Amino acid sequence: MTSLTHGELIKKLRLERNLSQETLSDGITSRNTLSSLEIRKSNSSFQNLFQYCQRMNITLEEYEFLYNGGKVDSKREFATRVSRSFKKNFDPELVADLKFQYIETHDFFFYSLYAQYYLIKKHFKTSSLSTMSDGAEGSEVYLIPRLHN
Repeated sequence: MTSLTHGELIKKLRLERNLSQETLSDGITSRNTLSSLEIRKSNSSFQNLFQYCQRMNITLEEYEFLYNGGKVDSKREFATRVSRSFKKNFDPELVADLKFQYIETHDFFFYSLYAQYYLIKKHFKTSSLSTMSDGAEGSEVYLIPRLHN
């Protein structure tokens, strides 16, 4: 699936929902502004884009997915995996995936997720909720395993 411009995607979604430019733009922008976005591929503010999506009953996540050509952003995917894993046991596969992404991309985002995951899982494993409240009592320093040699 080829990525579309914002204007092309808005037009595609609008037509799929049988909305006229007047109906979609009413109270958000002028019809001419929407037309310029769709035809001339001009820019739109985030606020307008958000309101168009709301009117078409599409979430920003769905819009982003379609805008990226049906591909999930790897950073968002990893952040979601990490946040969902906090209620589960330590996941060595997730740690390995984060390490691999960092080594392959040299993107600090993946190292940051790795460090957060490791430290929080280690902290929850060794601390009770009562000692976490003030941050001083029961605090320890944990070493994070290096990601590369």
